[in-house]
Amino acid sequence: MAHPADDQHHEALEVDLRAREERLRRTLEGIDAIVSFKEDADAPVIVSPQVERILGYPPEMLTTFEAWDTLIHPDDLDRCNAAWSGPDISWELQYRLRRADGGWTWVFDRCRRILHEDGRGPGMFGVAVDITAQHEAADARDRLTEAQRGILEAMAEGIIVHDATGAIILANHRAGTILGVDPDALLGQALHDFTPDVSHEDGTPYALEERLITRALRSGRPQRDVSMRLTRPDGSRGWIRVNTELIRDAGGAIASVVSTFTDVSVERELEEQLRQAQRLEAVGLLAGGIAHDFNNMLAAIRGYSDLALELLPEGEARRDILQVVHAAERATVLTRQLLAFSRRQELTPRVLDPAAVIDGLLPMLARLLGDHIAVTAVHAPDVGCVRVDPGQLEQVIVNLAVNSRDAMPDGGSLEITTSNLLGGEPGDGVDPDAADWVRIRVTDSGCGIEPGVLTRIFEPFFTTKEVGKGTGLGLATVYGIVSASGGRVSVTSTQG
Repeated sequence: MAHPADDQHHEALEVDLRAREERLRRTLEGIDAIVSFKEDADAPVIVSPQVERILGYPPEMLTTFEAWDTLIHPDDLDRCNAAWSGPDISWELQYRLRRADGGWTWVFDRCRRILHEDGRGPGMFGVAVDITAQHEAADARDRLTEAQRGILEAMAEGIIVHDATGAIILANHRAGTILGVDPDALLGQALHDFTPDVSHEDGTPYALEERLITRALRSGRPQRDVSMRLTRPDGSRGWIRVNTELIRDAGGAIASVVSTFTDVSVERELEEQLRQAQRLEAVGLLAGGIAHDFNNMLAAIRGYSDLALELLPEGEARRDILQVVHAAERATVLTRQLLAFSRRQELTPRVLDPAAVIDGLLPMLARLLGDHIAVTAVHAPDVGCVRVDPGQLEQVIVNLAVNSRDAMPDGGSLEITTSNLLGGEPGDGVDPDAADWVRIRVTDSGCGIEPGVLTRIFEPFFTTKEVGKGTGLGLATVYGIVSASGGRVSVTSTQG
C-alpha cells in the first residue's frame, strides 16, 4: 500500500525534474551552436534546436552517429572517426557538414567523452560552433595575389569587405589602425557582432539599422561621404568619413559590400579652429568699433571733468567729479583691452629680451597674487630676443597670472618659463618650418578647466566667474595681443 507521504515526495521529484529539464532546454536554446549529447553507447543522440537553423535539419533526424556520418564531408570523415574512436577524453575538430540546401558549413567542434563505472559504453558531449564565415574570409584572403595584397595594404583608407549577409570577409591593416583593433580579429564577424563605437555628429550613437552597411544592404544603394564620431577601444576619439559601394554578381544580386573610411580627425580639428578664429574675428571687429567710439566719448567726459575740477573748490561737488574721473579711467582701461583684442590699438614693438621683462615683473606679480601663491621664473640658457611692444608683453603676462590666481583660491604655485623653439621642432600650434620661436609658458597648479569651457576661453566677454567679478576680456586680450604681434597662443589643462 502506497503511503501518501511517498506519493507527495515522488510528485515533488517529478516537478523538480521537469523544472531542471526546462532550464536545460532554455540553456541549450540560448547557445548559438549545435549542442549534442549521448548518454552512453546505446542511447540516442540528443541535439539542440539550433541544428535546424544552422544546418536545416530537425533534431529528430540526427539521433544516431550513422545519421551524422552521412553529413560529414568525405575528406573530413576519417579524421573525425579517428578522434571519436580514439583514447582521448576530450578533443577539438574543424570539419564540414552538409546543409539541407546542399551547401557546406564549417564547424569547430569541442567534444568530451562520458565514461561510466557501471560497464556501460561511453557517451559523448559536444558543442559545434559555425565558423563558415571565418573560413570564407581566410579563403578570400588566400585567393588574393601578392600584388593585390600589396595594393590593399598600401591604401591610406581603411577597407572592409562584407559578404551579402554583412559578415566581414576582408579587412586591410589600415582599417585596424583607424578603428584601433586587430584587423585579423575583424574577419568573420557577423553584422550584429561588428559594432564599432560610432555616433552621429550630435553624439547620438548609431543604431544597428542606421549603420551604413545595413542601409546599403537593405536599400541596394551605396552610401557616401558620411562623417561619424569614433571612439576606439583604448578610449581615444576621432572622426572618420565613410563610403560604401555595392558589388553585384552576374545576375545583379548583391555579392559583397565594400566599406572605405578615412581618418579625418585632423581635418575636423582644423575646421573647428577656423570657425573659432572667424568667430573671434567677427566679435573683435564689433568690439573694436564699439571701443573706438566709446573711447572718443570718454575723452570728452575726461575733458569736461578736468575743466570742472579746475573751476570747483574743495567740497562735495568736487569729490563727485573726482569719482567721474576715476570711473572714466577704469573705462579707459577696459576700452584699451577691447582695442588690444581687436588689434586696433597702435603697438610700438621693439626687440627685447623676454626673460628680462618677466624678471622685472616678478616683484609686482608677487604682490598681485598674494603670499599664498609662489611665483617663480625659469629661463633656458641663451633665450632669444623677440620683437614686441614691451607694455603689451607685460599685459599678457599679468593677465595670464591673474587668471591663474583665480584658479587657485586656496593657494598654489605659478611658474613662468621661457625657451627657444627652433625651426623643425613641433610645439604649441606654430609652424615649425616658418622660423625660430621663443616660447613663454605660464603653468599653474590650479583646479583645471572643463573640456567644454576650454574651447571658449579666448572668446571676449566669456567668463565662468560670478557677475561683477570678471569682464571676460583677460584671455581675449591675451589672444589679441599675441596674434597682433605675430605669435600663437594655445592652452592645455588637466582637471584635478
